[in-house]
Amino acid sequence: MTVLHKNHSFATASFTSLDDMAVRLVGRALALAPKRDGLRMLDLGCGSGAVAIEAAKQRLDLRVVALDIGEANVAAARARAEAEGVGLRVEAVHADYLLWRAGPFDLIVSDSVLYVIPGTDENLAACLAADLAPGGLLVVTTPIESAINRIRIALRRIWRALPPGADKLPSLIARRLYPEFPPQALAERVTYLRVIPTRLYGPAFRETLRRAGIEQILNEPWESLSGAKLTHRLVAMRRCEEAAVH
Repeated sequence: MTVLHKNHSFATASFTSLDDMAVRLVGRALALAPKRDGLRMLDLGCGSGAVAIEAAKQRLDLRVVALDIGEANVAAARARAEAEGVGLRVEAVHADYLLWRAGPFDLIVSDSVLYVIPGTDENLAACLAADLAPGGLLVVTTPIESAINRIRIALRRIWRALPPGADKLPSLIARRLYPEFPPQALAERVTYLRVIPTRLYGPAFRETLRRAGIEQILNEPWESLSGAKLTHRLVAMRRCEEAAVH
């Protein structure tokens, strides 16, 4: 996975999901999801499981796989699903998505994860197409190609050159600006100031997905709680019924 700094990677990181954002994302995704009972959903890059658990709570017929490359995230998601009474319908899995197949899914939801999955756009698109059932829906929040994001990425490259101890300053600032955030969640997010995206969502990636049989059906603004975060959009895509998966 992409390295945040030499002693920090996504495989060893924890990430505390925010419940209010999960409620918004799940509500939007389920409103767009195929209108049939017994849907199967993948929460791709589940963090501590807020999206998967919220989806299982909103749809009692839904079965969810919560997938993450971080062992701490998967353990947290599994424990939380049990505590909230949806453990029988939420399966938490520790795996590298590009090496794992367990589809088909009627719905794949991914909150700010596609942009850091390593490898080529073609490989990622092929994996997503393989995991989506015909007519299945992919709903993601993801950073987009834009001038402001290019500027932010340039600043991140500068920040990456600084030692890890430099993260203490933005941590202190973040605690003052966002006192409502849990301290652990803030600390986890500060490390993302060092992340250089593998891809941004724009015409090139959209065309790669289209060639894999995944067509965009919605692209709308997505609120960010931080000015340092890359500008995101909520994007929904549907796998064509006749799509050929290679």
